[in-house]
Amino acid sequence: MRSRPSSTGQSAQADVATLAREFIRRAALVALGLLCLSAEPASSALLDRVVASVNDTVITQRELDSRTNDVIRFYARPDSPSKGQTPPNPVARRQALDQLIDEALLLERSKGAFRENAAERIAEREVDFYIQSKKTELGEPGFQGELARDNQTEQEFREALKAERKRVTLVRQARQSWIDEFLLKPTSQAQLDEYLKQHPELREKLEVQLILFRTKSDDPASVQSAIQKKAARVLNLARAGEPYEELVAQHSQHEESRDKGGTIELLSPTAPFPEFAPVFALNAGQVYPDLIRIPAGWCVVRVKNKDNLNNVVRRSIAEEEVRKGLKELREKATIVYDENLFSGS
Repeated sequence: MRSRPSSTGQSAQADVATLAREFIRRAALVALGLLCLSAEPASSALLDRVVASVNDTVITQRELDSRTNDVIRFYARPDSPSKGQTPPNPVARRQALDQLIDEALLLERSKGAFRENAAERIAEREVDFYIQSKKTELGEPGFQGELARDNQTEQEFREALKAERKRVTLVRQARQSWIDEFLLKPTSQAQLDEYLKQHPELREKLEVQLILFRTKSDDPASVQSAIQKKAARVLNLARAGEPYEELVAQHSQHEESRDKGGTIELLSPTAPFPEFAPVFALNAGQVYPDLIRIPAGWCVVRVKNKDNLNNVVRRSIAEEEVRKGLKELREKATIVYDENLFSGS
């Protein structure tokens, strides 16, 4: 077991109080039969178990397993930094736990700052869309069969997924809010120029919000036509001023960006989608007036941000400050987990 106590700069009295609170919290968890900080499989009597704690927040085996799978799927993509090479499971699990720890610290820092009911509404829409998509893909019997294999009812599955999607939204808001705090601070041109010298890789960028309607090359013409018509209807809604993030949550089938409001970064008019080149002529907030066809399907595209180089540098500075801030929060936090989580396959 590994425990990272509060920073050494605090007084002995504060350290004793912190340890006492941690002891009481962990004792309560043990009394409830929830604290099982080991890498061995949970007993059948335990639906889920705690594998780590961050101050007063716990991380469960299910959360860690789910995030580990996300990490592996990310690296398996041909456009990932590893070019499709996946890391060993212990390495992926380590990265997954680090992400969950950072997110717990972000949520703790911003506690009460965001409207949870709004995040819940977004989560409900995303879950409704996901479940309907799975039922369309598998059929009702197939979907219910998957739930039965996982020993879950549809309501249990829905509630668990909704809690996860709500958490994703709150984490995204917390991170962006912290970045905005630094963006509001004045930065001189000399500071920007100096930072750019140290990071010559920075370039002007375009952020767009994508709504993808997937098609398959072997889809019948009638199916292709129906998907195109649906995409056209959503395009009309977007151009009429419907909340774009809601349209993304309800309709987009681009899994990598849907959790981020459909946001992707275009590095140039030819990367990653050369078909998006005309979008570079738009201003922030504008929706491209036509559907865009890419190999994966039909796209509705809105320009979210169009940053000149100075703005790109300022945001990079802000993101670096947030990373430093998270490192400081980690040093002050009480983080407990079992090193055996990262051993074996």
